[in-house]
Amino acid sequence: MKYQDKILKGLLIKRYKRFFADIKLDKDIVTTYCPNTGSLLGLLSENSEVLVAKVNNPKAKLKYRLEAI
Repeated sequence: MKYQDKILKGLLIKRYKRFFADIKLDKDIVTTYCPNTGSLLGLLSENSEVLVAKVNNPKAKLKYRLEAI
């Protein structure tokens, strides 16, 4: 799959308020936008490997977007 933005690998810490997820990238913890509002119940295990896009949009409220679990 081709991504428009730079993709980083990280580990899922938790997802909350339907649109936010905390992700551990190296030593940093970042809050990402989660575009899927579904429950994702079977995918949201702590420490699951995730792909995160670094967003280069000055209007974006969050600088990272969750792309894949």
